[in-house]
Amino acid sequence: MQVMMFLSGSLHVGEEWKGYTIKKECKIEKQKRIERIKEKRAQLQELLLQQIAFKNLVQRNQQNEQQNRGPPASNSTIQLPFLIVNTSKRTVIDCSISSDKFEYLFNFDNAFEIHDDSEVLKRMGMSFGLEEGKCSAEDLRTAKSLVPKALEGYITGLHSTTRELVDPNGCENPGLCLDTEVALATGQFLAPSSQQSSSATSRYSESRGETPCSFNDEEEEDEDEDDPSSPE
Repeated sequence: MQVMMFLSGSLHVGEEWKGYTIKKECKIEKQKRIERIKEKRAQLQELLLQQIAFKNLVQRNQQNEQQNRGPPASNSTIQLPFLIVNTSKRTVIDCSISSDKFEYLFNFDNAFEIHDDSEVLKRMGMSFGLEEGKCSAEDLRTAKSLVPKALEGYITGLHSTTRELVDPNGCENPGLCLDTEVALATGQFLAPSSQQSSSATSRYSESRGETPCSFNDEEEEDEDEDDPSSPE
């Protein structure tokens, strides 16, 4: 585009101005890097939650072994890692196993859910509810003790951010609350003392919520059909 400039009392038309284009390209590049940082922080957050859950599980098992004076029976334990498949009882499942038993192929004729060990441990409370913003002050101190010293700030920031997401009105000064998307990218989170620290957020668990109501509804319908006393 042509740019008009006023120099020495006369009006001149200069060459095409490249500043706007360069600025636009910088903004695009900045946005790409922000998105990449967000992805990296999400991965780090998930790894930290897994580490906290696994270490908390180990401590709990050690306490149980001390109380019971020995390890539990082999038929009452589940080895890590594992997967839980959830589907309707009407679903027909075809399972194929490779000869070396390292690969499993499942075919379902209905909707299903797959939950890994990390997700199950979170639902058991092994991560102290950090991903849901339900972590108490005592549990927060315990969680920070289960990660390296250099990463404790991420746990504090994660706790503050998830708590604000669950209860947006909990922020004492809404004007100081940072936008979540920007905070995830830049690592600027407001702790309860208004101090900023780094954190991350989980995307992996967002796609796996509670058991679909449709599964439970189908099972309830089946029970009603099987019950001879139910009205027709």
